[in-house]
Amino acid sequence: MKAQFRRSINTTVSAPQYAPDRFVNREEEENLVKEKVKDLIAGQPVEKRAITFTGERGTGKTWLLAHLKTLLAEFADVIALLLNLKDYGGIEPPSAVARIIREVNRATGGSDRELGVELPEMSRKLMERLKEVLAGRVLVLLLDHVHESDWDLLLKLEDYLLGPLITMPEVLIVMSGR
Repeated sequence: MKAQFRRSINTTVSAPQYAPDRFVNREEEENLVKEKVKDLIAGQPVEKRAITFTGERGTGKTWLLAHLKTLLAEFADVIALLLNLKDYGGIEPPSAVARIIREVNRATGGSDRELGVELPEMSRKLMERLKEVLAGRVLVLLLDHVHESDWDLLLKLEDYLLGPLITMPEVLIVMSGR
């Protein structure tokens, strides 16, 4: 009996996949992000362009970010990119940040070969490119599992991506975590 019980405890239960028709009761968060995006599209100055949603496990933070990405697809002038930092767990922070920078670059129409290989160069070249790409457009970067991520990853991510991005007036960063 004990062995059978132990086996059932080791079973991993994954979160349900996002289903737009089952997503409810997050209008306040939706409206906050949509209003900021509308203001950014209109060229209005927006205070607090970094938003963090926190909550206990199972409160719908991952679904909220997936839902926001779906909603933002309705805006022609918005590039919305959802990254789950959990996907970069177990990877050395410099390599993980390089992958994330490449992903942002590709999502905004760039190619890997134009970035270089060292983080400072990759960051600089991405920001230079984004200044051109985002003329009249908005980038919304949605980051999931921020608080659960390796702190070394977050420090490097801040230095080479988030810090430089938040200085750009066409960027909104939305994060979630416990």
